[in-house]
Amino acid sequence: MVVRGWETVKVRYCKTADCNVALQVELLYPNDVLPDGARINGERCSHGNDCLRMDAGRCKWSGQNPDFDPFLAEEELDKPA
Repeated sequence: MVVRGWETVKVRYCKTADCNVALQVELLYPNDVLPDGARINGERCSHGNDCLRMDAGRCKWSGQNPDFDPFLAEEELDKPA
């Protein structure tokens, strides 16, 4: 049997939601002792459902667009050249 759990990996400011959001991953932990660690099963944003209700869900964290991660784009802009 597998144990499931959601864990926050980052807290970021989201321009679409206009607030801080928690970016979470669902981890699957094997019930028995195996050399394998936890596996990632899904991703979500703490504000994703609200964005979908407002028709503002446009990123992979809300589940609408798996090709766009606005937080990854911000990290690339912050990197020095």
